[in-house]
Amino acid sequence: MARLANPPYPGFRDSLKLDAPLAVQIQTRPGFFPFSKFSSVPLAITAARQAESDSGGNDAFKRLMIVPNCHVKQLRIRNYTLATGANVQEVDGIDTGDGFVDSSGSVAGNANRRPVVVLAMGAIESARLALVSVGGVPNANQIGANLMVHLRKNVSFTAPLPSGLALSGQELSALLVRCRASLPNGTPFHFHCQITASALPTGSGGGRSDALLFQSVPDLDDVRLFSETAPGEVDVSIRAVGEMLPNLQNNAVTVPLQPADNDEFGIPRASVSVVRSATDLQVMNVMNTVIDAVAQQVFGKQVIAANSPPDGLGTTYHESGTLRIGDDPTRSVANADGRFHYVTNLYAGDASVLPTCGSANPVMNGIALRRRLAKRLVPEGDGIGNPQSGRPIRPFYQPPMPAQPPAQGTVIPLFNGQTLGNWRMAGRGTFHLIDGALQSVPSFDLGLFWCTIPLPQNFRLELEFFTRLFQTNSGVFIRFKNPESTGYYNPAWSAVFIPAMSAAPAGFEIQIDNTGAPDGAAKHRTGAVYAVNYPGDPNPDPAIPPATPGDFVNPQNAQVLAWNQYRIEVQGDVITVNLNGVDTCRYTNPDPNRGRFSLTEPTFVGLQAYSNYTYTTAFRNIRITVL
Repeated sequence: MARLANPPYPGFRDSLKLDAPLAVQIQTRPGFFPFSKFSSVPLAITAARQAESDSGGNDAFKRLMIVPNCHVKQLRIRNYTLATGANVQEVDGIDTGDGFVDSSGSVAGNANRRPVVVLAMGAIESARLALVSVGGVPNANQIGANLMVHLRKNVSFTAPLPSGLALSGQELSALLVRCRASLPNGTPFHFHCQITASALPTGSGGGRSDALLFQSVPDLDDVRLFSETAPGEVDVSIRAVGEMLPNLQNNAVTVPLQPADNDEFGIPRASVSVVRSATDLQVMNVMNTVIDAVAQQVFGKQVIAANSPPDGLGTTYHESGTLRIGDDPTRSVANADGRFHYVTNLYAGDASVLPTCGSANPVMNGIALRRRLAKRLVPEGDGIGNPQSGRPIRPFYQPPMPAQPPAQGTVIPLFNGQTLGNWRMAGRGTFHLIDGALQSVPSFDLGLFWCTIPLPQNFRLELEFFTRLFQTNSGVFIRFKNPESTGYYNPAWSAVFIPAMSAAPAGFEIQIDNTGAPDGAAKHRTGAVYAVNYPGDPNPDPAIPPATPGDFVNPQNAQVLAWNQYRIEVQGDVITVNLNGVDTCRYTNPDPNRGRFSLTEPTFVGLQAYSNYTYTTAFRNIRITVL
């Protein structure tokens, strides 16, 4: 309780929620199999059967197929040209031991729907396949680097039971002790102690308590023995597990071409380098000290953990870090969603994405990351749909409002041209940071790349955008609420006003579309606050509030293959837009629910990825000034 009242570091209280229990079934006694152990195989079988049923027997429409005994040799890639002319890679085929899978065409007949490939073979094999397939990307030197494993040591001993306890049967207990310390240079690190203790007959010897907890199989003879034998000593095992801090220079997965070391398919094997650094030895010394203290203070036994050799590196099978995620493409392999920075449809979905490994089994982290990735790739799979569905909205992270509103004149950079920090993707499609710009790769439905920095009440938003085609459709959203707050199947639509749906989450779009699709109307063209009513509109929309006198729309064509400047001002209810020095619209918002500032619920800025694969758009120099 004292720790909860005075947390030792920021986020301590939330960190306590992240650990899986050491004992998976606390009522299981020694000798009984823990039936709450589980396998992913039944889940995969159920999902495959469901996919078969949903497809109506047509493999082209299957959402999941399991192919047994299939070895993936290499991924085939091609270029996708972004708005500015820069290229990213796109996987368009998979070469396997059973033949080539061509994924260069559309999915389910939709030309804007492209396949997605997820690497989930473990940190070593996922890195190897990435190196042999997309080893030419600009940040290829990051692929395979940062391999991490756990530092582990086991110390076992026996201690006599105090007299007078009157135990009636063998008892077994387990305890997980989480620890955090700092190296002499101030670098924090994590480790934990797994302590198992089993009461045994005197003279039984030590070293079996860990096996009794985790490896016992039901045996009636053992159960009878346990129940009939009076214990006289405690068999104790202390396992200390520590995190290996990143060591990019020495720990890596590579695929050296000389001398050749190819597998049976002629593809280079992975070469693994992992060593204990001086930093790792410092971590091990701290763990030794804690083991000695636990043995002495809890069990009254003097041990010298430093005399026990550590487990071999890699024997914990918890490899991670080789495709680490991050916001800076020059220092990481993939973005926060696990998508490769320079490959638009390639994702990593295993422990390889972890930038640090912690000390716990990475299964829980892996489950959380896969859950997030699944929701990112298949948002409708969340099963919520919309507020009318009756299903509760899942918990989500809400960026906090600033404790003090920023002063008038404050300039807040939203994108600095170097990292993806504070930007997150909702819905379909994706954005890449290339040439100092955020560049979209649209998909078959709406995408929203939104900045998690809350908007002030009054502001001027300035940015530049670049298109390759005259008919490109995109846009800039303002004053919408958190996309996760609505529970929409595609959360990107939460920024859009939809008739018959609540206007509360929606904001306003400043349009980018020289053609004004579908009808060429002024309110649908570049420079307009999109799809609102203006004075003189020959076809006003009855589903939205009527026009306000004094408002106007004066759309202008955006320059193609050139940078355009947007200046968007929000003062109270009034939105004004200027494109390349020309005032293009003024709109007064009469809706009491839509696009409103709140002191308690933040609103945001977002960039649109339209539902057309060819409508790539770039954005840069994005900033707001408080008015």
